[in-house]
Amino acid sequence: MDAMRSTLMLLGVVLHAAQIYNPDHVWKVVSSERAVFFSELSQVIHLFRMPAFFIVSGFFCLMTVVKYGEPVFIKLRSKRIIIPLVSTVLLINSVQEYLLGNFTLQRFFLGSGWVSHLWFLINLCWYFLFTVLLVWVARQLPFFKGMFAISASEILSRRCLILLLPMYDFFVIGLGKVIPIYSISLGGITLFSFLIYLQYFLFGLFLYRNKNMQCIFSSFQWLYLFLLVSACVSLAIVPKLFSGLGLEVVEVYLQGLITWLSCQFCFCFFSKLFNRQSRVFFYLSDASYSIYLFHHLIVICLGLWVVQLELNMYFGFSLIVACAMLLSLCIHHFLILRLPLLRLLFNGK
Repeated sequence: MDAMRSTLMLLGVVLHAAQIYNPDHVWKVVSSERAVFFSELSQVIHLFRMPAFFIVSGFFCLMTVVKYGEPVFIKLRSKRIIIPLVSTVLLINSVQEYLLGNFTLQRFFLGSGWVSHLWFLINLCWYFLFTVLLVWVARQLPFFKGMFAISASEILSRRCLILLLPMYDFFVIGLGKVIPIYSISLGGITLFSFLIYLQYFLFGLFLYRNKNMQCIFSSFQWLYLFLLVSACVSLAIVPKLFSGLGLEVVEVYLQGLITWLSCQFCFCFFSKLFNRQSRVFFYLSDASYSIYLFHHLIVICLGLWVVQLELNMYFGFSLIVACAMLLSLCIHHFLILRLPLLRLLFNGK
């Protein structure tokens, strides 16, 4: 899974570069020349990137807890997540906001300026605490642990489970009608963000515990391919068949189903093509973290420069992605790997 995790992280560079030319989204840097292609590209990447990432994170999280125990896990993850998070906020995101002309101490620390592209690290902190609590409860209550394992095994071993998984989205939407989950803050993220991605992290936990589901989720399934194509076609035609609440319900279900099926395709693709040990992907797995932390500032700087040059948008996009990748990789290879202090601050090692 190292290959998939590193690729998902690196796709963040492509996503943020595309936002500069996205006509449907006002990002931190905006080009006067924009195209629907970049909107579609952003939507496709957004569809599966973070859901698949959180599934992988849940898998490795439980594996680490089981292997080392809760105290060691907390120590390892605090070093790996919290130190780079704080370092990036203070040394990178502050510079980013200053360059954009948005920096004031009050706006930066009391607003959302400090979070920026680091929101997923805050999600992980909450999910890690949740996992530790869940494992502790399971160890204290053997009956609960046994019941939990049996029910998970019985449910997750079935291929049709993927048809039920999108139903969780209705729970989140329904909860939003009762309490303001879109405005309740959890230390930099909203309760909505916590809940909507929690389903994928939990599935990653279950995936680690259930070998049968690992096999199903990482192998090619003609049924899943048929469902993915059918769901995409259906999503395009449902506006002609439904309206009002019925349209909203069908669209929410189909979008959720497409996301889950896309995640399964990701697991299948990387399992088939990159399942062997590779020095390249081992290196990229380590480098992708540093690249992601630094790329956002670099994409903004390059974007401000390229927009001023008024280059062709497709060439400008390609130039930003290539340069951001290369510069971030050079920072990792020549600075972070060679200076222990920077390795600790921006890689947690």
